[in-house]
Amino acid sequence: MPDAKVAVITGCSSGLGLLTAIEFAKNGYYAVATMRDPERRSRLNQAAEKATVRERIDIRQLDVAAFGHSTLVLNNIARDYGHLAVLVNNAGFSMSGFAEDLSLDEYRHQFRDQLLRRRRCEQGCDPHHAPPKIRTHHPGRLGGLDASAIPCSAPTAAQSLPSKAGANPYAWNSTL
Repeated sequence: MPDAKVAVITGCSSGLGLLTAIEFAKNGYYAVATMRDPERRSRLNQAAEKATVRERIDIRQLDVAAFGHSTLVLNNIARDYGHLAVLVNNAGFSMSGFAEDLSLDEYRHQFRDQLLRRRRCEQGCDPHHAPPKIRTHHPGRLGGLDASAIPCSAPTAAQSLPSKAGANPYAWNSTL
């Protein structure tokens, strides 16, 4: 598939990731929809069938929190498709609670997830780190999606919003 447009989207079992995978497929891309637990694929399959794009969606297991797993999966995708055009980093989690109720370990875990999970996936596609197959087709784009990208804060999102804010400027200024 040397001429096919290939988009990899993380966190596709629900929400923004699921909708993003469907939209890429509807717009002519092969959408490689990744999720931590492929057993949770039923909503994505139903949405793909309804949109008549099921044949353009490839569901793969990817745990972005597992060091080394992102690079392995991205290498396999690049091997199977020959290249990647788009990487959309969407996977992650959010803790909820008032700032004074959360421990430093909980803050550390949230910040580590939001900042490093993206970088691990991006390094799998970055021309300075990636194997040649990922970067030979043409320049692509990296992107990040977050449900809390709205410029406001909630008292129970004390650790989530700042950690995502730290990751967003980097993600939107990256090129494959």
